[in-house]
Amino acid sequence: MSKGAKIEAFPVVGKGGEFWKILQAADWQGEAPVRVLEEFVDIAFHTLIDGKVDFESRPLFRVDGEKKKETIMNAYVMLGEEMEREPYRDLLGRVHQEISSTRAKEALSAFYTPDSLCGLMAGIGVDVEAMRRKISEGKTVSVYEPACGAGRLMLAVAEQLGELRRRLRVTCEDIDLNACKMCYINLSLWGVPAEVYHMNVLSREVWGGWRTLPLAVELAREEQERQLRRNIETMKSLLRREGPGECEPGKLEQKEPKGSKELPGVGETAPQKAPLKKAE
Repeated sequence: MSKGAKIEAFPVVGKGGEFWKILQAADWQGEAPVRVLEEFVDIAFHTLIDGKVDFESRPLFRVDGEKKKETIMNAYVMLGEEMEREPYRDLLGRVHQEISSTRAKEALSAFYTPDSLCGLMAGIGVDVEAMRRKISEGKTVSVYEPACGAGRLMLAVAEQLGELRRRLRVTCEDIDLNACKMCYINLSLWGVPAEVYHMNVLSREVWGGWRTLPLAVELAREEQERQLRRNIETMKSLLRREGPGECEPGKLEQKEPKGSKELPGVGETAPQKAPLKKAE
């Protein structure tokens, strides 16, 4: 690696690569373009997972660190703008496919299905209407994608469902760690509840797994709803009375207490009432 090498030689990518052009503004000391992109992806991934990034521990930021951090931040802003212009499109994977060598892609079979074909597959191969009906019944829909790449097919399914996508429960798996990170970023930013696993799909060996924030939020909301239902049922059971003279559910039977209505004094015992029974 030659010291001071410039990034003018970075590949020029097609539509959806404006953030990549911003990354070229920094001098990455001759690092391979795909290495720079993977660093960019890793920073975004850890920002979502940990809420912070330790730039000082990253070798690429030991020289001109502040300038490079500014470049990274500007590239993130541009990526967000591009995602708004092209909703549910895999912009990270698109650039990664264009700048990666054929040999590198062959090593992990990392040839991603084009966005347009993923949209077609989601429209034909996935019964979106059945998903909508199930969701309208208050249920969630589980979707599994092995060898997920950057999550393009799941983005296409989410696009078909629109706001209903929050009822998805997606599981994505891939052997390529960088693909898992891009998948996690894409699904997180588009609000898709998902778990992403870095693993060997065939041997089922797992090296890591992460839950998107949208999934964590949905699971927390569902637990709150379950707790609320449990509390309501508990209250109902406490208000029910069994046996002769059973009153209507939700109403307390009115009875005059035996003995004096005055509060007991010191050393006296309060009138005892029959305990409320739980409905069987």
